[in-house]
Amino acid sequence: MSRLRKTIKRLSNVRLRYVILGSALICIFMLTMAILQLDRRMGAIDKETYCPLYGPMGHYVILRDKSGPIGAVHGSEIGAYFQRLLRDEIPQSYLVSMFTLEATTPMVLKPKLQLCNPWSDKTHAVLERNLRNQKIDFEKKMMEVLMAPGVFSGRVLEVSFFADIEDMVKKLQESNVDGPKRLYLVSRMDFEGSTSVNGWDFKKSRSEEVWGKSLPDLSGIELQVVILDGASDDLGRYKFDEFWKEYANQTGASKIVVQHVPSIS
Repeated sequence: MSRLRKTIKRLSNVRLRYVILGSALICIFMLTMAILQLDRRMGAIDKETYCPLYGPMGHYVILRDKSGPIGAVHGSEIGAYFQRLLRDEIPQSYLVSMFTLEATTPMVLKPKLQLCNPWSDKTHAVLERNLRNQKIDFEKKMMEVLMAPGVFSGRVLEVSFFADIEDMVKKLQESNVDGPKRLYLVSRMDFEGSTSVNGWDFKKSRSEEVWGKSLPDLSGIELQVVILDGASDDLGRYKFDEFWKEYANQTGASKIVVQHVPSIS
């Protein structure tokens, strides 16, 4: 009887090992298939927007103020800045929404262009040729919108510009894109109907409620201000810088960068 028990126990142990081994093989197979499916899905992109089918990895919004005489006089420097922006500052698979401000009165802005950056230097070499062509197309379409001349030569109302900032912030906040978010403000900062934000004095502008009683909430959003053909002297640049740093501080922006793109005369 004891021998029978030992035999049964031995057979049970063998059977248990086979069950454990079989279960492990099934788990490995299912995990491998899941990884392959995820990798295939992550590698696939939309042919129209160049965005991954699983969704963009981040969202950048560019508000391009095209008011005033922005033309060939300083187009070379501005063009060089935009090329650096598109080539170096936008990570792969990040969505870029392009808006242009081309009216002297407030209006609802719609994106002129929405594309994802399809390629970066870190992309696998096997896919490089195809993605490089898409990257060239991405930069070409973006530059066409960024560098196209404005439809009017007047100046935008100051209140319109800051209202549009609030609109851009809402678009970022309502975006379904997870990941980093950034707002670019590209403008000459030469507005109509005011003394250019009270001489770029933030406290005075707030006390007089130049843009209304409240400011937008930029929590979790990086702010990059690009001043085209901005102040030509150090004092003017300092006022711009201090104004936008305080604006970012008061609105809760996660980061603030102010850049000046000079004209070439």
